Amino acid sequence: MALISLQALQLKDQSLDFPLSYVMNDVHECPRFTNLSRVDDHPDNLKPSSIAIYADIGHLATYCKTNYTLLKAGILDSCDHHSSTMELPSMDKILRVFNPNLTVVKSNERDDFLPDQARMIAYTIKQSKGYNNIWKLIVIAATIQDGEASETGQTAIEVLDTIEELYKLLPEKTFIVVLRSSGNGLASREPDSPNPGKYPAFPKSRKPGNSTF
Repeated sequence: MALISLQALQLKDQSLDFPLSYVMNDVHECPRFTNLSRVDDHPDNLKPSSIAIYADIGHLATYCKTNYTLLKAGILDSCDHHSSTMELPSMDKILRVFNPNLTVVKSNERDDFLPDQARMIAYTIKQSKGYNNIWKLIVIAATIQDGEASETGQTAIEVLDTIEELYKLLPEKTFIVVLRSSGNGLASREPDSPNPGKYPAFPKSRKPGNSTF
């Protein structure tokens, strides 16, 4: 119970110290660049206002509701709430400041394999007219929960498979960000993976209009 009380207190303090309105005020003060012709055709110069579709994959993009009364009664939350629904700042809220017409695509169940979530997101995005001509930001926010206790099911391998899947399904104007919650394990896993050389060596950027990883 001491831990539950501490978590509830920390969340309350965070909400008071960094309310959504406080963060958003800073975001609104960011300079707008409107006279840079075609600069956003290249991923190295991508503007937040150019991102038309946002999606995220992985357990780091979810959160648990902290109802102290329910927790005290032993009723646990599902911890499967999408970050876009929380009161605290999230990536989609920040992007929406620059593009009010931002579309947020949610994956299927978070307990599904990451590549399966990627396929569902790609399928949904492909329903949008002209999806190949608009920028899409996909964040892979994986934890140990997104993998399995096996050589081929490790989170790092799952993430690499997910990137490969997105590369095949959404090859144009797709900007992928991979977040990690530990050290450099992901970067060092590929040479030791069961299928070395299977994954493409993605450069930081490609020619204008193509994906970046």
